[in-house]
Amino acid sequence: MKKNYKKLNAIIIGVGKMAEVHFQSIKKLKINLLGIYDISKKNREKFKKKFKLKKIILIQNLNNFIKKNKIDLSIVSTTSDTHSKYAIQCAENKVKYIFVEKPMATSIHDCQKMISACKKNGSKLSINHNKIFSKEYKIIDKLIKSKKLGQFISMNVSAGNIGLAMNATHYIHFFLSITKSQIKKINGFFEDKKLFNPRGKIFLDKSGQIMLENSKKQYFNLNAYNQNGHGINTIYNFQYGNIFLNEIDNFGYLSKRKNKYLKFPSYKYGMPSSSFSFKYKRPSLKNMTTETLKNLINGKSSSSLKTAVKVVKILNASFKSNELKGLTCNLSNLNKKKKFPWA
Repeated sequence: MKKNYKKLNAIIIGVGKMAEVHFQSIKKLKINLLGIYDISKKNREKFKKKFKLKKIILIQNLNNFIKKNKIDLSIVSTTSDTHSKYAIQCAENKVKYIFVEKPMATSIHDCQKMISACKKNGSKLSINHNKIFSKEYKIIDKLIKSKKLGQFISMNVSAGNIGLAMNATHYIHFFLSITKSQIKKINGFFEDKKLFNPRGKIFLDKSGQIMLENSKKQYFNLNAYNQNGHGINTIYNFQYGNIFLNEIDNFGYLSKRKNKYLKFPSYKYGMPSSSFSFKYKRPSLKNMTTETLKNLINGKSSSSLKTAVKVVKILNASFKSNELKGLTCNLSNLNKKKKFPWA
């Protein structure tokens, strides 16, 4: 049965850049935006003026407002250091749907507290890992399921300085979603350089490399060094071919061994092939976020939530590996209460 989104009352907590995307999603679904909250009065007023929100309430005391009003949906669009605080506050006030920006939190312990609070109070929680609604995901997922290129082997991301917590988390989530297998080995190699963070000096992200191996012997390799100044390119390797995607220019190239050469061993890597290039159109950030939000409201986000927690665990383990000079780590024996300065 199709949901009537018009009956839902929503608030946005944190009115930075991503809040503008969330506002557009709410508008597209015709959800009633009741109010906006930000610790900065100036930011609240600026947001209201920019979008000409004459009837929107500028919330001054968030807890009192949630207690006194029927809020069906809370969008937590703050920096990740306060995701846990606001998600739990909304859950304890019986908000039914809680939609949180990525990464989920700055510690594994905070992720677990968010889930426990939502479970206890009957709230549905989802994290905005929206790349599963991208054209790239649909292309790769279809190829894996069809097995036209044989078994899937690895996902390799070569990107500009995208930030390992800020944007690389989308690619880790992407890999987990297409492979659906337990991560067994994690290696992290980070640069020491302190990077500029547009969200403030108190936030620190890293540049460098993350490598993963799962129980199916499938691999994820991400190269996002500070010196990398342009682009996001991904190569997906399969048993009989590969596909290259330029995610900035929306350009792809696929190459596959011709059928008569499929049984040749892998060291015969130069066999005659069939190949073609193509252009593709990706959904906008607004559309991908809207689809992720719809999944939450329609009750389809539970598996994605588990994956979002794994992303935080993998980040934690990759930082641990880096501290150990690149030593291979796994997802056990992690310091769950350790907080990271991610934005």
